[in-house]
Amino acid sequence: MVVNLHDCGLAPPILDWFRQHAIVHTAEPSFKLSQAGLSAQRGLFGFSKARLGDLADPMLFEFCLQLGMPSELLQHYQQALVQTGYVGFGYECDGDVKRYKAYLDFSAHASAGIRILGSNDSKLQFLGYKWVNAGANEGKTRAVITEYRAFPLLSRRGMRRRSLECLGQLNAGKNVIETAFSICARDWPDRPLEYMEAREAGNARVSFDIKFYSTSFCLASLLPELQFLGDQLGLGPDLNTLLQANANSRLGHLAGGLDRSGIPFLMVYHGVKRRITPEPV
Repeated sequence: MVVNLHDCGLAPPILDWFRQHAIVHTAEPSFKLSQAGLSAQRGLFGFSKARLGDLADPMLFEFCLQLGMPSELLQHYQQALVQTGYVGFGYECDGDVKRYKAYLDFSAHASAGIRILGSNDSKLQFLGYKWVNAGANEGKTRAVITEYRAFPLLSRRGMRRRSLECLGQLNAGKNVIETAFSICARDWPDRPLEYMEAREAGNARVSFDIKFYSTSFCLASLLPELQFLGDQLGLGPDLNTLLQANANSRLGHLAGGLDRSGIPFLMVYHGVKRRITPEPV
């Protein structure tokens, strides 16, 4: 079971729009482990607004309308869009819940003034606008805005401490984080890691995100720990099949904490690639 960005029915509208506008983008799959089950139909795409020329903002706004972004998100998205040069779109199919996501990247602004920040200070790095796709279970949270804040001067020790705290009682998930930091200390002691935390108003969501793009180790290095976590969560052979199929995929980042219902989770992003979607003839 190789993670495939085309598996979910939510992906084609995004990819077709990319082809229509000949957008060069990055594509990154992920999978999520929790007591609620294994969620592997997830994808994330990112690209520069410059690819769309001078009309980027109205084109992106129109695309969000096409994807069904609710009115309670549209105005906020439109106002924030002018402040960023890099955007993203994503989706997740988790049982009967099918959710679209639109991201705005403020990292260019977040880097300003980093040198005068204290190690525990944070800066806004991303905003994520997320909504349940029309026709999905209406009992679920329909629309949320996720705020991702970067901690640019946090030490690796601080990253480790804060991430373990976010995971709460998910001890097997903590083993994955501990091993990842041990590998980095052994093989890439001087490579910078990036740390963020995410929160949403009105629910229990609180999580961390550690980016390992500066390193080059694969999921195979975390295979025993991820399999043990899967066993503890009762995820069975589906996870083992997924892990074996993607063992040589490069680790992108690890995220985890509490989801909107307060359930602990660990999420793995991997295998990021740059893709070209030429305009069809």
